[in-house]
Amino acid sequence: MTDETQRLDDETQHLDETRHLDVNPDNVETYVHFGPGVPAPAAPAPDRATALWRGNISPTPTPEDAALARRRRTQRWILPLTVLILVIAVLIYYLWGRGPSDTLVVTSVTVQPSAMVVGCNGTERLTAELATNGGSGSVEYQWLRSDGTVSDRLSQSVAQGTRHVSLVLEWSFDGYGAMDATATLSVLSPQTHRAAASFTYRCIK
Repeated sequence: MTDETQRLDDETQHLDETRHLDVNPDNVETYVHFGPGVPAPAAPAPDRATALWRGNISPTPTPEDAALARRRRTQRWILPLTVLILVIAVLIYYLWGRGPSDTLVVTSVTVQPSAMVVGCNGTERLTAELATNGGSGSVEYQWLRSDGTVSDRLSQSVAQGTRHVSLVLEWSFDGYGAMDATATLSVLSPQTHRAAASFTYRCIK
């Protein structure tokens, strides 16, 4: 056998082995083709209820919804606005309402007798009327009688808002005779004022 004959036999055997090769699916390489291919069908749009539930769209407000929203916005402001008004009212009250008028001021004083003539062993009841500005405090005063008697320094409390204060003096008499008597109220504080009233005591046998 020559070399040329041996080479031909080897090539023939190689071709036979190639034709009879057992193809194993596990050894077969798979080629995947990438490209536009066939377009997939478009998904149907969800209905409105589904879209609302998913939050994809916003609901269209009705007139009733709009009115309800306005009422809710208004109600949110009611409480803060009420509190603000109350705070302003308290400030006004303390800055103006309780300012100068909080201090008691006596504006005028008058004295009136209960009778112009007092009989035997009678008692005269004199009443002093004080007008004030409505402030709170105390009035200090004394009664002076024309017979030379002076009372102790007296005090009368005055509540806030009181515009009139009454002070009373009872002057008793006994015995025979006649006398013109005068009682004077002297206001010592918070301001000084003075007022007097006269009457007659008469007791004849």
